Amino acid sequence: KIMNECSKIEQCIINVKPKILTSTGIWNKELELQLTIFECFQITAKIHLRQSVLRMNSSSIEIQFLNNQLIKLLDILLGSEFESCLCLPIFIAGLNCINFNDRIEINNKIQLFINRYKWKNVLICQLIINYVWKLNFNGDKFINWYLIIKKLGWNLSFA
Repeated sequence: KIMNECSKIEQCIINVKPKILTSTGIWNKELELQLTIFECFQITAKIHLRQSVLRMNSSSIEIQFLNNQLIKLLDILLGSEFESCLCLPIFIAGLNCINFNDRIEINNKIQLFINRYKWKNVLICQLIINYVWKLNFNGDKFINWYLIIKKLGWNLSFA
């Protein structure tokens, strides 16, 4: 039953399409960025569904494939005018980096993000990501980051 419900949710994520208003005067670069951030959140939702419901670990091939796609999109969006919306996607991407070089790279991206915005929630995300990495060195375990946040008594906002 859970698998069927996950499949239905997955189909909704896949089938959702952005509303594109051609008469709004949006120029091509901005439209491209809007479509990129839409895709970024679609991939984030797919990863989150697989982990929160199906309990997939970070090193699974599916999660790694999706995470590589997500990081490519983050590379486009970080530094753009849409960067302020990226707390959740960068958090999910960071949680799913499983090798040393990827972890250094995502930590550097997060640090640059923090330097530009000074938002405490992004710093908290970085702390949680690093804590999860210590608990799950190879990414081969399922780690419930919700419980970590609860255990620490923190509140986390992705806004």
